[in-house]
Parts: sequence; C-alpha cells; structure tokens
Amino acid sequence: MQGCGRKSSSLTVHDLYFTTWENWAQTASELCLSEDGVTTTTSKTMRANMVVAALVLLSLVVTEHTSVVHGRRTTLCHNDYQCISGMGRGACCAPRNLIFAPVPECKPAGRRAQLCHVASNFLPYPLHQPHGFHRCPCGSGLACVPRRRGSVIGVCRDLKDL
Repeated sequence: MQGCGRKSSSLTVHDLYFTTWENWAQTASELCLSEDGVTTTTSKTMRANMVVAALVLLSLVVTEHTSVVHGRRTTLCHNDYQCISGMGRGACCAPRNLIFAPVPECKPAGRRAQLCHVASNFLPYPLHQPHGFHRCPCGSGLACVPRRRGSVIGVCRDLKDL
C-alpha cells in the first residue's frame, strides 16, 4: 500500500505507547503504511503527546526523587546512605507503611519511647538496601527493648537505663 499522500514523520508501534487512550482511535485512523513498511502519521496531536511525555520524563530525571505523602514531603530512597547524606546519621531508608504504601522513603532514627522493631538491634546499619521494617533502628545511645517477653515490637530506651 502506498503512503497516504502526505509528508509525515516516521512513527513506530512503540511510539504509540506514549499516546493517551482518548487519542488512540484518532491516531490509529491517521496511520498508514508507506512503501517501505514504516508506519507514518501526520498527527499533530501525536507529536504534542510525545513532547509532553519527553518533558515529564526529563523532569523526573532532573528533579530530586521526592514524593508528598499525606501532606508531608518525603525523599524516596534505595539505601540508608542516601538518607544519611540528606538527614544525618541515624536516618534510614524504610517503607512508609508495609501494606498501604510500601515505597521506601527516608525516615529519622527512632527516638526515646518510640516504637521499634527488636530485630533492628541485630541488623547492620547502614544497609545497602531499604529496610524490611517500616521503622528505623533506634538512634545513638538507644536500644530497642521488647515491650513484653517474646515481642517483636519494642520501645527505644536509653542504654544507660538498661
């Protein structure tokens, strides 16, 4: 089949991924096959969508990896070292909430009387990956003491008081 009789830019099926569903039907109706089998289109909408998609991707790459969760700005992370560089020693990379928001973010070290995970007493710090618990280990001079015998949840207590 010969082209549609219009000069146009080359477009592949992969490029269609960046179109919105509303524009899919319009764009698909404007597609045609040229002699060499390359799909082409003259859709200004398609080009505009691709420019917008490129700008969005660029902004994600250029800006700091942050997110706003429940009105609070947080820094997304991959390991404790990223959090330490931004928040100081004791900060860790942990999931916001294990069930509803498992995306890891930087959190401060546990403070006196805050809940903690007893297992964090035995894990190395800092880690090269996000923590499995949604709470950071207790801060300097503190330890996670079980709330009751055999409990995995504890409270950060001063080492001098133990």
